[in-house]
Amino acid sequence: MYSFLLVAARTCLVAFLLGGTAVTLGQLTAIALGDGAMMEVFGTGVADTACVTASVAGTVAFLLRYTAGGDDTEEG
Repeated sequence: MYSFLLVAARTCLVAFLLGGTAVTLGQLTAIALGDGAMMEVFGTGVADTACVTASVAGTVAFLLRYTAGGDDTEEG
């Protein structure tokens, strides 16, 4: 379970970072072109997807902490 959650957390992290980059670059391009429709697409659809992916990444990272192998404290 730990290894699955680790891969899922890393995958979601990369996905939402790429999504955030796409939103930023898309809106920057829309401003440069003066294209309101393009700005709306990147401000709603793409941004919503990036936000959902970020919340999934956070939830998976939280679960990862509480699975076997996720505890980095030593008990003595």
